[in-house]
Amino acid sequence: MILTRGSVLYVPRAELEAMEEEDMAAEQPEDSEPDNPNLRAAERKHILRVLRECKGQVGGPDGAAARLGVKRTTLNSKLKKLGIERSDYS
Repeated sequence: MILTRGSVLYVPRAELEAMEEEDMAAEQPEDSEPDNPNLRAAERKHILRVLRECKGQVGGPDGAAARLGVKRTTLNSKLKKLGIERSDYS
C-alpha cells in the first residue's frame, strides 16, 4: 500500500539512497565465500547435518539441495569449497 498526500508521490532522497545501498549489498554473488571463519564453520556444519538427514542424497525432491533451497550444482560447488567429501556424511 502506498500512502501519499495529493496526486504526486514524494520520497525523500535519503530513503532512495538507503534503498540503493541495501540493494547493492543484497546483490552479492550466491557463491561468495563467507568472510567470517565462524560463519563458514556454521555453514559447513549445517550442510553436513542436512546431508546426513537425507542419507547422503544431494539432488532430487528429497535431497539436501532441495531442503537447503539451492540448486544441486550450487550445493556441489559449496561442498567442494568447504572441503566436504562423501565420507564426511555417509
